[in-house]
Amino acid sequence: MNDQSHNQIDPHGPKAIELAGVSFGYGGRPVLEEVNLAVEQGDFVAVVGPNGGGKTTLLKLILGLIAPQRGSVRLLGRSPRQARAQVGYMPQQSSLDRAFPITVLGAVLMGRLGNRPGFWRGADRQAAHLALEQVGLAALAQRPLAALSGGQRQRALVARALVGEPRLLLLDEPTSNVDVQAEEEFYDLLLRLNQRMTIVVVTHDLGFVSPYVRHVVCVNRQVLIHPTSDVTGEVISQIYGGPVNMVRHDHKKNGGCFHG
Repeated sequence: MNDQSHNQIDPHGPKAIELAGVSFGYGGRPVLEEVNLAVEQGDFVAVVGPNGGGKTTLLKLILGLIAPQRGSVRLLGRSPRQARAQVGYMPQQSSLDRAFPITVLGAVLMGRLGNRPGFWRGADRQAAHLALEQVGLAALAQRPLAALSGGQRQRALVARALVGEPRLLLLDEPTSNVDVQAEEEFYDLLLRLNQRMTIVVVTHDLGFVSPYVRHVVCVNRQVLIHPTSDVTGEVISQIYGGPVNMVRHDHKKNGGCFHG
């Protein structure tokens, strides 16, 4: 990665994410209606909401996997397709076959497929090794991916998203299958990465991530964004459409998890 990868936030540039009047539905059933959302460059955002509320649809719209039926989506001032090379994406771990015979380095190199399909150059391998260094897995580059712990696999997936030198990093339920200690270490890593890129995390665990994120995007057919300090129990109840329970986690952040 070049030196510019360490200073990719332009506070005077276009919004990292901007949706204007966006609506989308399936088979005539509205999922998102008249969404207006602006995420500044350098922000750290959590996306929360009930199952079926539209979180996955919102993520697909941002990634450009689906197009809005009304309205517009812009990433870093460009269309999702035009901005794709500047966006890193980490899917849920369940989408990765742990038994697939590939090394950690090979899995990370898959993040360069969009640059030069079919073969790797020295610059690709260098970028992959640097990405592994950033997530603390440089010593495990030749280890089989299946041999890693849950927390290590999550870091390998982050490295795969970082290898393209993104300015915007999107993560879908990134810690759904790891223990509390690994989860805390993972978000500490994201906090360091946030110094040079915008980060958006889709999560059910708002209580845990609240010490890390600056804004919370609440998705339940409509979309609202709040500073983290404004997200109270009453706001959470409104997001989920009813009472919620908060389960405390036993760790130094003293966070919790909201369940609908």
